[in-house]
Amino acid sequence: LTSAGLTDAFIAAYTTNGGILFAKAIGGAQTDRGMDIASDSSNVVVIGDFQSTVNFGTVANPITYSTTAYASFDVFVTKYSSADGSVLWAKRINTLLDDYSKSISIDTAFNVYATGTFKGAADFDTAPTTFTASSYNGTDDVFTIKYDKDGAVQWVNRFGGNTADEVNKIVVEP
Repeated sequence: LTSAGLTDAFIAAYTTNGGILFAKAIGGAQTDRGMDIASDSSNVVVIGDFQSTVNFGTVANPITYSTTAYASFDVFVTKYSSADGSVLWAKRINTLLDDYSKSISIDTAFNVYATGTFKGAADFDTAPTTFTASSYNGTDDVFTIKYDKDGAVQWVNRFGGNTADEVNKIVVEP
């Protein structure tokens, strides 16, 4: 793999003997970070942050998102096939300010749960039914979002108070 910018993230899968099955880059021209990863019997999900533009696909078949403000970070949530690393879907969470990813989990029905922080008015889904939330008092608030197995947003929750709020981990019990 070759970095596309300042820093990139990647996922890789190996055989039980240490042989590589696949490796996939997640990156663009600026800083891109993978913050957490989870898997089940057939999928791998990754949550991270990116600046500027990020590509989850290939040069021949790009799946790209761009941030709304040049210097800010947005959050990505991406689901891959664990068989070959192909991208099944990719989502962006964005505001005009910085948004940061923290943790991701999968339940037994293959639903994906993600959490992180956002500041300002956030768009959690760019589909016709838009899920939005605003942080309280212009400070960092926590988001928790649920996607179904196909990447459709099921719900979004916002948590926060008068000062900046943080989150570290999300866990889904079977």
